[in-house]
Amino acid sequence: MALLQGFDGSVTITTTGSPTVVGKVKKWSGDVSFKETEEGPFIGGDGTTEVVSTSKMIKGKLECVVPLGRDAGQSALMAAALAFGTFNLSLVETNGYTVTVATAKVSGFAFDNDGAGSVKLTFDFRNSGTFSILSS
Repeated sequence: MALLQGFDGSVTITTTGSPTVVGKVKKWSGDVSFKETEEGPFIGGDGTTEVVSTSKMIKGKLECVVPLGRDAGQSALMAAALAFGTFNLSLVETNGYTVTVATAKVSGFAFDNDGAGSVKLTFDFRNSGTFSILSS
């Protein structure tokens, strides 16, 4: 069985209207976590406790290289962040998984300009509502 190649895929955002491709993304990551509540032990029980998941969230990062003339998708992410806005974020692995964050928010972003290299722009994102992970 062949392995997925990391460069097969895409990153798009939709703020209004049509989706915009975020260009020059070197790496993206997403971390899903769950909030759990522990209950018990219960009277008449054996002293054990039970755990129930009460919510889920996704946080992640987009690591981009800024091209000459800038990138429309990177600029749209920055504009949404500075306006405290939400957007639809789609992270696609071709023949792998698609992560869709219907109401994503940028929780921070940073520039990294190295005189010996290129200019990097990193966005931290999280959900502010629903998200899904499906087969591509």
